Amino acid sequence: MHVSRQYCVEPNTVECVRIFAADGQSSVVYPELPYRTETVSVDEITRGIGIDESADRIASMLTRMCLKSVALDDGQRISVEVYRSRSLLRRWSYC
Repeated sequence: MHVSRQYCVEPNTVECVRIFAADGQSSVVYPELPYRTETVSVDEITRGIGIDESADRIASMLTRMCLKSVALDDGQRISVEVYRSRSLLRRWSYC
């Protein structure tokens, strides 16, 4: 049996839990999976995947992959909003 089916109300999802401190009053919600912004070079991307595309085109493709992206003014870098569950992305590591 798949673990998420056994322990989650909705299969294949992440459920949040509230952890209370020993004082019984303060608490924190886990998992903490915040979004963060990464800046990556167009050269690094094109070398890594073997295509020759502009920063605007790469940003557009990343946005289509649900990674909000914009080409920066210099045309050599891209700003990407990444969430932790995108483990398939090298170097980039919801409740």
